[in-house]
Amino acid sequence: MNIGDVLGKPFKYIWRNSILWGLGMVTQIVPTILTFLVYYFVIMNMGTIQSVLQNIQLYSVRPDLISKLFGNLTPEQILAPFLTVLTVFVLTNLVSAVITEFVRCCIIQGIRMADATQERVHFKEVLQNGWRPFGVLILQDLFWGFVFMILWLGMGLVFTGLGTGVASNTNSGVGIVVLLCCLGCIAIPVALFLSILFPQIKVSLIHDNLGVFSSMGKGWATVKKAFGWMLLVGLILGAGSTILGWLRGVLQSIPINLSTSVGISNPSQEWQTTQLILLVIFSLVGFLLNSYVFAYVISAWTMAYRSVHYSPASPPAISELNPQSVSRDPIPPPLIPT
Repeated sequence: MNIGDVLGKPFKYIWRNSILWGLGMVTQIVPTILTFLVYYFVIMNMGTIQSVLQNIQLYSVRPDLISKLFGNLTPEQILAPFLTVLTVFVLTNLVSAVITEFVRCCIIQGIRMADATQERVHFKEVLQNGWRPFGVLILQDLFWGFVFMILWLGMGLVFTGLGTGVASNTNSGVGIVVLLCCLGCIAIPVALFLSILFPQIKVSLIHDNLGVFSSMGKGWATVKKAFGWMLLVGLILGAGSTILGWLRGVLQSIPINLSTSVGISNPSQEWQTTQLILLVIFSLVGFLLNSYVFAYVISAWTMAYRSVHYSPASPPAISELNPQSVSRDPIPPPLIPT
């Protein structure tokens, strides 16, 4: 595996084919809007939020205030806002996940065509090729979701029983700490390995139009064949994504930090407008940054897969001719008459 091509070629392909970056932007529309609305609500209602936080301390001193505020509400009136927000949250994430998987198919197919032909890819062709494995990818996601739900339930029951048994002993605190350390020692390498394996499973399914289970075998074979290089690519992409995500969070938190530091002491319409302008600018920067990172990470994993299975073969060496092995014509040329 050529690590330079794996990490460098996605820059070239995304720059040459801006449609890949545009597809990454599609996946960030819903998260960016939701994040913007949350920050907008906080900025516009900072004074109310501050008073609520102060009242929470008062509620701990006088619990009767809670009954005075919520005593006349029925359980349905209390649960209705919570269930509404939960339903919107689940539906929004479900739609966003479906869109993300379709965009993943399109980007992987686009990188495959760009790397194979070294030409620009067309939007219609990318969508047509990305649509073919989309249904199989959704089936695989449902399968893994069911498997992990069963595993989480089983592990929850097992560790609940172990935790209860450890807590019943005299040195329960030490036992719980030891149990958590053992769990962390197991979970960290497993999570690291799965973070390398699952991208290759999805890339193999989309790149080669494989089935649900055949792609699992192909992804496993890919990671097994180049585990060290895959681990290095995963660490680089994970560290880079984490740093850029932290930077985006810092940028988007600046307007709220200004609210808590300056806006409360000096509330004004001009100051609130300034905060909203900053929120729009930083949300746009985060939108562009996240969309590019999404397209780049998928492209890098695709190039890692191609470098393992589709790297160009080295040309055969041309052997030097042995002058002794050259056959000569035993018949001498005819004599030229004088």
